[in-house]
Amino acid sequence: MSAESANDSKWIAQLKEGDRLTFANIFNLYGKELYEFASRTIYTKEDCEEIVQDVFVSLWERREELEIDSLRAYLFTSVKYKVIRYIKHLAVRRKYEEHYRHFESNYIAPVEP
Repeated sequence: MSAESANDSKWIAQLKEGDRLTFANIFNLYGKELYEFASRTIYTKEDCEEIVQDVFVSLWERREELEIDSLRAYLFTSVKYKVIRYIKHLAVRRKYEEHYRHFESNYIAPVEP
């Protein structure tokens, strides 16, 4: 068992017990790196921060049921899938905005004073 695996096993056990200090240590260790990973695809600071925050909130909320071997792999995979969902959501939003602009320009009469 590698040192990282041993640390992960220890930290996961402590997380399952609700250890907030362990959670803070995990955030301090991985938070910035996860943000930088998200920012390679998403260019707004706020959206990257929100994605990382969502991943850590999920980690805390699901801590009792975690069955993972590598915290690093789990966190990076979680961020990757959050980024993918963000991009899909953005594409759908843009599509509806485009439909609305088309509808507005073709079917809504200007208001006359």
